[in-house]
Amino acid sequence: MTKHDVRHFKLFTSRLEYGYDRKDLKLFDIIRTKNEDFSDQQSFQKLYNKKNINSYYRLKNRLLEHLNKSLIVQHFNKEENIACLFLFMVYNFHLSRQNYEVAKYYLSLAEIYAKRIEFIELLDIIYSEY
Repeated sequence: MTKHDVRHFKLFTSRLEYGYDRKDLKLFDIIRTKNEDFSDQQSFQKLYNKKNINSYYRLKNRLLEHLNKSLIVQHFNKEENIACLFLFMVYNFHLSRQNYEVAKYYLSLAEIYAKRIEFIELLDIIYSEY
């Protein structure tokens, strides 16, 4: 990750205030600083004083999920294919909520963007929705 990505992730995760130390951010810093010397067992010992490692793996998976969300939010306007997929996801959201007019609007927007960037795979999916 670049410095800019790290900065954005820290801002993304701190958008809500918590009254306690965040173990996910501590784990993120441990992974970043240790890099190739990173060890799950050492990180578990550092973060938890328990014998059960399941809580550590749940934390690690939650960190990965937040990291990916942060990267998508940061880059979805910069990458045309991600922006196009985003429009398709908005279509699916409104379709699941039975907002058919809004869903149709976002499907047509996704189609226009997919044609413009020649995103053939998504166009195939979009045409199967009609």
